Amino acid sequence: MTQSTLKPRTLFLVGSMAIAAAASYFSYNFLFNPPKPSSALVQKVESPYETNFPVERVLTVSARDYVESEGKRLEDYDMVGASGGSATYWNECVWNVPKGTEVVVDCKPKNDYVEIGTALIPRHKSNGIKEGSGE
Repeated sequence: MTQSTLKPRTLFLVGSMAIAAAASYFSYNFLFNPPKPSSALVQKVESPYETNFPVERVLTVSARDYVESEGKRLEDYDMVGASGGSATYWNECVWNVPKGTEVVVDCKPKNDYVEIGTALIPRHKSNGIKEGSGE
């Protein structure tokens, strides 16, 4: 009766090759087919800013002049800094202002591409963004 025996070195090489093949397979799958994040971990964060604010509501008049022309008081509004600028070759001005903004007043150019102003948000529509809060 003949008994076949494998030498320890042969067993080590076969085992090492099996481990290397498995590691290669899992590395490839992880790199090229990464796991999808669970929907419980993914949150959609809504921006507190409007990105398509109409340019017709950007004015050069002062906040007080605008409010008085509307028959309201300055205390009826929250005032927040706003900026806009040229986004295209044709100088279409795009403003990012807090949601609920009624109008941007005191609009002044900061440089050739950026303009700054004050967004007036009616107090009943204010979303909590205050000047200088960094939000």
